[in-house]
Amino acid sequence: MVTSSIGVAALALISVGSAVAATIYVENGDAGDLPLGAQVVTPGGNPLDHILGNLSGTNDNADMFSILLTGGKAFSATTTLSLTANFFDTELFLFDSTGRGVYANDDDLNSPPQSTLPANISFTPNVSGIYYLVIAGSAYLPRNASGFIFPVSGGFLDQSGGVQGAVGPTGPGGASPLTAWSSISSERGAYDIALTGVLTSVPEPSTGLLIGAGIWALGVRRRLR
Repeated sequence: MVTSSIGVAALALISVGSAVAATIYVENGDAGDLPLGAQVVTPGGNPLDHILGNLSGTNDNADMFSILLTGGKAFSATTTLSLTANFFDTELFLFDSTGRGVYANDDDLNSPPQSTLPANISFTPNVSGIYYLVIAGSAYLPRNASGFIFPVSGGFLDQSGGVQGAVGPTGPGGASPLTAWSSISSERGAYDIALTGVLTSVPEPSTGLLIGAGIWALGVRRRLR
């Protein structure tokens, strides 16, 4: 479900001098953790600024969203710039339209234990199209029959061998699509993923008001008849 302008009014971000509301997608029910169960954010012409949702219960360790990226290495996702507080240890993953890993992050170097998939790095997609974004609790890890998709050893290993970096799909299962997850996570709660380089079709506030006015006018005309 994509929220209406009225539904997101309470969570609007106001920019100085322009009063522009953030475009927000709210998880509808429980998003799955594999492509077949991913929640689809309907693509359109407006930038998507935030995805809000919740991980709850032992069977809800990750949420996957199908999103449209603009390409040009503009995409980013982070749980550090939230409209609401995040109090659990997050992980973020991006997969391409075939379910193959693109890049992942466990802990943002500047704000652990929150997570960031940065724009304008070597892993950031340069090609526009449909991708899958996943948020998970720490220790819930994507895999397939060949093994883990991303390099894991007490955390995601960055290219220098340390932990806490954005990483590419260089694990044993990195060449194949996601089919399963390992373990479970005790980390869960409400989340807010701040985004750049993603499109959606939420109507502009003025459009929503016009639609509402039109529906009201039709109702008046029917009553008069």
